Amino acid sequence: MERNETHGVNLLRGNPKEAVKKLALPLMLSMMVISLYNIIDSFWVAGLGADQLAAVGFVIPLEFLIISIGTSLGAGITSVVSRYIGEKDDKMADNAAAHSVLLTVLASVIVTFVFTIFAKELLMCVGGRGIALEYAMQYGHIYFLASIFVVMPNALYGLLRSEGDTKRTMYVWYYVQLST
Repeated sequence: MERNETHGVNLLRGNPKEAVKKLALPLMLSMMVISLYNIIDSFWVAGLGADQLAAVGFVIPLEFLIISIGTSLGAGITSVVSRYIGEKDDKMADNAAAHSVLLTVLASVIVTFVFTIFAKELLMCVGGRGIALEYAMQYGHIYFLASIFVVMPNALYGLLRSEGDTKRTMYVWYYVQLST
């Protein structure tokens, strides 16, 4: 029984040059919004004081590490699921998608646990000291406790991308950033 294909799957199975053009723009816009979000956040925190800005500076590398874990999982999910879609093996694509969700939940819980428990040590590894370390702990704990909501979407966006749906990925990411 043939499954109805989404617009994104049809795009992926079509002309590769056209697919790259249509898939790249939403991804580039998402990256621009991420950068703009971080710049605006830094300007706002700078108004609070030098120690507070330093605290954010200590947490940012760890934030990027958490984001990269989710993004890396998402890249793997995109690769595996899209290959099965390309082979027209819907059963294996569904199986890979289900296992991707389970792996993402497990990774999200582990990341949240590790970063929350070892927050002070991790912040000291990136240079946190004195009062700035205390501010970084306060800011970092909030972010680290919520890291499950960073890893999971970044990883699960891979499922949307695997079907060639980068626009919805961009919209969902933008909505998540506005709500945090």
